[in-house]
Amino acid sequence: MDVEKILEKFNIKPTPKMIEGFKNDISDLVELKTLSDEELEILVYNYFSIGESYFFRDENLLEKVVKVCKSYNRPVNVLSVGCSKGEEVYSLAYLFKKNGVKYKIKGIDANSERIKSAKEGVYTFWSVRFLDESKIKEIFDVKEGKFVLKKEYKENVEFEVSKIENYDSNEKFDIILIRRVLIYISNLTLVIEKLKTMLNKDGFIVLGNGEYHRELLEHFEPMDDASAILKITGHPKKHTILKEKTKEIKKDLGRRVNREIQELFRNEIEFVTEKVEILIKENKLEDAYKEVEKALNKNVTCYILWRLKASIEFKMGKIQESLLSTKRALFLNTFDEELLTFKKFLESIIEGG
Repeated sequence: MDVEKILEKFNIKPTPKMIEGFKNDISDLVELKTLSDEELEILVYNYFSIGESYFFRDENLLEKVVKVCKSYNRPVNVLSVGCSKGEEVYSLAYLFKKNGVKYKIKGIDANSERIKSAKEGVYTFWSVRFLDESKIKEIFDVKEGKFVLKKEYKENVEFEVSKIENYDSNEKFDIILIRRVLIYISNLTLVIEKLKTMLNKDGFIVLGNGEYHRELLEHFEPMDDASAILKITGHPKKHTILKEKTKEIKKDLGRRVNREIQELFRNEIEFVTEKVEILIKENKLEDAYKEVEKALNKNVTCYILWRLKASIEFKMGKIQESLLSTKRALFLNTFDEELLTFKKFLESIIEGG
């Protein structure tokens, strides 16, 4: 499978320049032909997809960010670029509070409706779909099927409508999260220079898992245990220096991408869920059904997968099967009020049938 076919499969339509940029960037890490179809699919999807955000996406990475912030031994100032509806910002607020980190977080996004939603802090089930019942109760008040963020997690948090290119402030940040945003920037060099001026000298930028941009290595270097977290280098690296060190960089980043692939596979449920949702939207129900069944063979106790299976079976007209999958999902998570309503609906169809 090649990159273009994977993009077509997920109905992702980047520009030819973006596709070429991905191929150039990834060639620094690993030869495409050495990856399995599944590994390449995950890397392509994570590189090009911003997608609908959700709480605690890439939680392992967020935990590492918290660890970095604790090491400052002072209040930290954080910027979330492309913050969507605030899921990333509030996830960090929760983790900071849990770990005793004093903080201030600002989220910016070009979409005014998303910023409005972020300020309101009211979410549907889809934004919290990977949280267990105890964490949902800890972070939200559930009202009429909506998940309303508790006020304590809005403390020291603010949002602003802005693109990173146009963001105008003299404020300095310890951490700038810019996950899956840079691939949509036309003048990457300008933005990288701007990020450097916005960071404190001991600050870090945070990319998405599996994300890599060659230009960043001229000014930033990855942490030893987290290649998605980068710090400013002592001196900007010139192209000639990078060329001389090509073998060293490739060897190091090759090890890093292998770790990232392993981490992405640990988050397989999240990936499969997003993949299936795309197939459902495209009405490719048979393909979606096969993906869910394959995932359930590995993760039979995953409530989210049973929920998805029930939804697909209903759309396919398999009402009895959908009810059985719904009951299994509810057995694993009794907190889902939407699914309880769906169960009653299915039972009414069968009784009236």
